Amino acid sequence: MIDPDGQPEEQHPRPSHLPDIEYEDEPPGSYLGEFSVGTWKLCWSGLNILVVGLVAWVVPDPWLAEDAPALSVIWKLMPASCLLSLSVTLWLTVVGRRRSKKLVVLLCFAFDLFCLLLLFYPGAVLYEVVEVKDGGRLRVVAMYNATPRPSPRQLDTNTNAAHCRGKVFSEEVVVDSRSGGLRDVVVRLEGIGKGKAPAPDLVVTNRDCSFHPHVSAGMAGSLLKAANEDPLTHSTHPYYGNRSFFNYQFSSPGETYPGRKMAEPGLITVKCDVHNWMRAFVVVHDNPYIAVTDPGGVLLIEDIPPGEYRYVAWHEKLGESRGTVEISPRRESELQLNLGPGK
Repeated sequence: MIDPDGQPEEQHPRPSHLPDIEYEDEPPGSYLGEFSVGTWKLCWSGLNILVVGLVAWVVPDPWLAEDAPALSVIWKLMPASCLLSLSVTLWLTVVGRRRSKKLVVLLCFAFDLFCLLLLFYPGAVLYEVVEVKDGGRLRVVAMYNATPRPSPRQLDTNTNAAHCRGKVFSEEVVVDSRSGGLRDVVVRLEGIGKGKAPAPDLVVTNRDCSFHPHVSAGMAGSLLKAANEDPLTHSTHPYYGNRSFFNYQFSSPGETYPGRKMAEPGLITVKCDVHNWMRAFVVVHDNPYIAVTDPGGVLLIEDIPPGEYRYVAWHEKLGESRGTVEISPRRESELQLNLGPGK
């Protein structure tokens, strides 16, 4: 310091009994109780992920959740919550950076972006429809390789017996008596990101107290529809794993259900809440290169881009088998599967 006469002002030492004081440009960030703004923001981001994850686990397609309208409303509000959360994270980065630790802000960014990914990933287009040039064809023959071959087994129909008695047989393992071909084996090709257009939507029909077809296969994004041909009350109730997909009650023949989009790959089990013996299965794949063997144990998959692919063969009772198959341009490849208990 300089005094008015231009002479240096005498400096006095600070008394030793007074504590040292450190000054900051801004006060520390404990504005919300014991936690900093960044910590509260991290809790918000984590809560967003928790809510989105729980809803996605309970409802396969929350955008169109007919059976859970409240969850669908919550899901549709979550983009606004996530975007607002991301805006607050940006504010913490640009304006309030001294009110929270850098690591906390980075975690907020990661949580917010991951939450938005969870919201919009199911609707992402992961498969591209293109013209397949020089495509090949795969012929699969599934044989039941065990003795004795199972014979048709009639099921006890204790509900609506007057209409159902004598019409319902077990379809768990159906083998052609002449050829030994195994029906209802699903074969899918893995790792194909572009190719032919998906097949039409799937329909599960109530007929003679059974579901028809017993096993079907399709691509994620297609509709699963339902229909009724019986003069009975049926409750067609598919499940994605343990999650209810839809539940539609039919009361007269000729009724149809317009369908619901199969949002993700997986196995759908169809039940009837009225007739406990009724079962059907729908295998949902991430591309359209999937098919089911006919009563003779044969299936065809066409317009396959040439190359080597992994395949998975699935049967409801005999499990899965895996391998690779080579598809040549404009030629038919053949794959024989020998399936049976313990195979």
